Amino acid sequence: FNHDDVFMDFFNSVNNCGFAYDAYDEFGVIYPPLVVLFYKATSLLFPAKLAAQEIKASSLGMIIFTIYTVACVMLLIKCIGNGLDKFLFAVSMFLSVPMIFLLERGNILILVISLLFVFLYGYDSEKASTRHLAYICLAIAVSIKLYPVVFGLLLLRKKKNFKNIAWCVFYGIIFFFVPFIFVGGFSQLFVLIKN
Repeated sequence: FNHDDVFMDFFNSVNNCGFAYDAYDEFGVIYPPLVVLFYKATSLLFPAKLAAQEIKASSLGMIIFTIYTVACVMLLIKCIGNGLDKFLFAVSMFLSVPMIFLLERGNILILVISLLFVFLYGYDSEKASTRHLAYICLAIAVSIKLYPVVFGLLLLRKKKNFKNIAWCVFYGIIFFFVPFIFVGGFSQLFVLIKN
């Protein structure tokens, strides 16, 4: 392994999506605009055109990365719940090769997994607020990586669930398309597809 490349999915993205660059045209970024917007906001904390390795080497860079990672892991653990069986599941999940690799790379997929667990926790809740939070989490997860959209199929299990499906689609459209306004406009959609 290249020890200089640890956590670099995070730090390269902060660098490539910074406001000093056009992420889609200059770097061929393939992330949807919500992710680009997240990394652009993070890049505001650092001087313009600072190299990714320099961001990683800074105390502020590692503090931000650590807070982000710990928050995602804590959310994931909270959704798994208590009990011996859930504890063993959490331990086996965090010690699995894919999860270790994900954490070692600093990939944003840790956030997607956390959001999907929130969705699984609350999509079928009796409380409307919990359901809507779950739908928002699924919409954000889909706006980060497109393939979690398959989790929306769980909403089809209940008959006459069209209103909830419509809410979920509405949130998905909002979280996927509105961020284009802040990353260069809707024309960037075609650049994203090309990339």
